[in-house]
Amino acid sequence: MDVMQSGLLLLLVGFASYFGLSWRSSAYGFAIGLGIFACVDLATETVRIWSRPAAYFDFVTMATYHCCVVIWLVYLLAPQRVPRTAKELPENNLDQWNAELQRLLLQ
Repeated sequence: MDVMQSGLLLLLVGFASYFGLSWRSSAYGFAIGLGIFACVDLATETVRIWSRPAAYFDFVTMATYHCCVVIWLVYLLAPQRVPRTAKELPENNLDQWNAELQRLLLQ
């Protein structure tokens, strides 16, 4: 499951602008926190398998969880920007655009 969550974190970071997600949205913050925790948990479990068990692996996992909780709280308490909408649409002179396009095509 950690491998899947880590892969989803990479996809989220890679396609954030394509999906229109802002770095300031709370959903993005929660996903970042879960992804970071999954990546660190996967790394500590892998190192734990290849080496002898030690208590500091639990400390690293616990510290990462607490850092992720801080990330979640920051994203939860930070104000979100309200997207601005256009109040007036610009005028489009379609006849002029068509004339210019015809002029470019006939060159």
